[in-house]
Amino acid sequence: MKDLKTTLNEFVDYLRKEGRAEATVIAYRKDIDQMFDYLQDAGIPSLDKISLESLKGFMKYLDGDLGFSKKTVSRKTNSVKTYFRFLISQGYIKDNVSTGLEHPKFENKPPRVLAQLEYRALRDVVKDNLRTAALVEVLLQAGLRISELAALRIEDLTFGKEGRVFVRRNSTIPERTIPFNEAAQKSVKQYLGTRPKAKNDYLFVTRSNKQLLVRNIRAVLKRSFQKAGLNDVTVNDLRHTFLTTQLAHGLDISYLAEILGHRRVTTTEKYLQYVQRRDDKRRDLATL
Repeated sequence: MKDLKTTLNEFVDYLRKEGRAEATVIAYRKDIDQMFDYLQDAGIPSLDKISLESLKGFMKYLDGDLGFSKKTVSRKTNSVKTYFRFLISQGYIKDNVSTGLEHPKFENKPPRVLAQLEYRALRDVVKDNLRTAALVEVLLQAGLRISELAALRIEDLTFGKEGRVFVRRNSTIPERTIPFNEAAQKSVKQYLGTRPKAKNDYLFVTRSNKQLLVRNIRAVLKRSFQKAGLNDVTVNDLRHTFLTTQLAHGLDISYLAEILGHRRVTTTEKYLQYVQRRDDKRRDLATL
């Protein structure tokens, strides 16, 4: 039977082949590594010795001894379940002991939505950095995930009156084409005028002509949020702002779910409780 570390390396390779975002791959590796450390301390050195009770013990250790939030424990539970499904698919174990592992119950906080004054303040602090300004504008006007933003290529954009952004498919993100409005187009065009001549065709690149990765985008925007006095804002809150604005504008929920890449309309509908929605069910996007 293979040792734990070998299966972890294979699991990471599997996640990458499946097209998972690098940030997700790193998080899964850390979670499983942490589980291994716990199991070894508990005297459980191999796969065939892992039981449902030992996994429950790990979750209790995360919640009680380490003091992780229930939301974080839930995410780590998902990592463990994904890892065990991988082990089953490779024939390394016969029984999936993680099946009986339950997610802790927790109450989701309302999404953080930027007020108009807040995203105007953000625009003001990034206006002299054309790349950062374009990052902000595309997130606000198109509602992309950060992984989708990092993966955008120049050829994925169509400019003009019928402007569109093509989002490529991976294992968790559906392929789709979404509107690309004038405000976002203008910002991207200004950035492209100063973009380094990179060997790759990724839209957003570093000064050394390499793809701007998810972690780079997070770091850049975190500094911008702080400069704008938005210390409690994350990158994903720009997507929340796009989503709730469109709902308040009266955009058809099914159409909005398609734009956002939600696999279920119910995911989009959950945000209705946070907005005062009009009844006209428009098919055009609001410009922030």
